[in-house]
Amino acid sequence: ATSSRCGTTLSTITQNNLLMSTGTDNSDRKTENVSVVSNQAINKDILLYPNPVTDIVKISIPFTSVSAGDISLFDINGRVQKFDKTEKTGEHEYVMNVSTLLPGVYLVKIKVMDTYKILRIIKL
Repeated sequence: ATSSRCGTTLSTITQNNLLMSTGTDNSDRKTENVSVVSNQAINKDILLYPNPVTDIVKISIPFTSVSAGDISLFDINGRVQKFDKTEKTGEHEYVMNVSTLLPGVYLVKIKVMDTYKILRIIKL
C-alpha cells in the first residue's frame, strides 16, 4: 500500500486491476476497482489513416466495446471541435469527416474500455 498527501492509497496491484482507496480516515474511505488496459495492445491495434488528412479520417478499432460516441476530436489546445459525426462503416471501422476544420494538428480521443487513447492527426 502506498499513501499520498491527497488521501489516496493504492492498495493492490494485479496484472489487470488496481484497487484504490480514497479518504483521510476509515469513516469516509471508499474503494474503487480500476481496470488497466495494456497501452502496447491499444497502440498497435488502433489504426488512424490517412495522416495527414484532407477530408476523411478512417479509424480501425478492433475492440467491440467502442461505439461512434466514444470518439471525439480536440484541437491542440484541448478544445472540443465540431465536425460531421463519426459514422460506423464496418464492424470495427469508423469514418470522421474533418473537411470543415482549419489546417492544423488535432487530437482524436477514443474511449477503449475504461481508458482513453489519444492519437494525433494533421489536417492539411
